[in-house]
Amino acid sequence: SKKYGRMVSFKFIGMEEDNKHDDIALFKVTCDKSTHCMAISLDKNGKLATTRFKTYSNYIDWVLAKSIDNDKRTN
Repeated sequence: SKKYGRMVSFKFIGMEEDNKHDDIALFKVTCDKSTHCMAISLDKNGKLATTRFKTYSNYIDWVLAKSIDNDKRTN
């Protein structure tokens, strides 16, 4: 994507469990130009229900910031 650049890496960072739909698995996605949170969930039949590349909530903001901070400390 011209906007974000090439995807460099992704890492599972947590589950957002308190929402009105389904539990959502959160991934930190690092691209050439930025870092984002991608979220996916499964419907009751085990099919991919949602994919959101750029999404926000208080929990998502916190877990993404925590993951970025942890990566800076270990690198």
